[in-house]
Amino acid sequence: MMQAQFNNTDLCKAWWFFAAFTTFCSLFILLIIAVHRYRKVCKPLCKQMTLKWKRVAMCIALITAFTLSVPMTHFYGSVPFPNDAEGITGLRCSRLKTVNKTGSLIFGGILVLAAITIIITLICLYTKIGYTILKHFKYTKTSNNFGTEHASKTDQSQVGVSSSDNPLSDTENGTEDTGLSSIQPAPTSSTATGTPPKIKTTPVVRKAVPFKSSAKKRKEKDNRKVVYKFTLMFMLITVIFLICYIPKVIIMLLEARNPKFWEEFSDSARAGVLFVYRMYIINNITNPFIYAFLDNMFAKEIKHFFRFCRC
Repeated sequence: MMQAQFNNTDLCKAWWFFAAFTTFCSLFILLIIAVHRYRKVCKPLCKQMTLKWKRVAMCIALITAFTLSVPMTHFYGSVPFPNDAEGITGLRCSRLKTVNKTGSLIFGGILVLAAITIIITLICLYTKIGYTILKHFKYTKTSNNFGTEHASKTDQSQVGVSSSDNPLSDTENGTEDTGLSSIQPAPTSSTATGTPPKIKTTPVVRKAVPFKSSAKKRKEKDNRKVVYKFTLMFMLITVIFLICYIPKVIIMLLEARNPKFWEEFSDSARAGVLFVYRMYIINNITNPFIYAFLDNMFAKEIKHFFRFCRC
């Protein structure tokens, strides 16, 4: 609205503050999620983020986002936009040309430095997370193949053993027979006289082995799948966010260096740059679809909502 006649400076400043604040909050929340996912996937046995530390991290994110957003009200406002060919002058909500150029560059440099730091951190964390997930899937696949081969070999070479020597209660109590018990005949001289041979028995050796029921193993496996699925979902959200917002940050930096940045483009080139400048809208469009396809609970609630509205 009012792309060529934006004459309300206060509304423009409020808009830029709101846009910057929500963007910075989103970026810092993605960083918090990445740290949380990293510790949950790569360091599951170490201390995890508690609810207290999550709240502290959120407070720090909100305060930092607010601090970075306040200067926007100083650097942005209604700017005259002349059209020499038509001989008219419009007004658009953009970076002010009257502000101090050095201060504008310093603020732009701070934004770029913060963005680069967060982007590198996100890339490093999700690279380690992705490597850990791939390594786990590869190990699981190898273990399943080995287990299948081992089971088939055991079935083929299985020998009959008295069930009284392998009570079921041992397995239920958390121990398993290691299969080291054996019975061997020991021939003696009495065999020749027709006396029954003495039998030498080896004592049964059992080793306590931690045993998990199939239900517990299945539950742990399902939990790992949920963790990995959510991690991949947030990873995809982060990648799309960076793709959409990095061009905007670069254009904002170029805009800070050159007060006549927008006037130097032709009409067609300006339209193309504006499309790249507003690519962040794609991020807002894709997020609901990502949640709908990758979060089963979210999809279930959406279906329930539409079913409720239809009634």
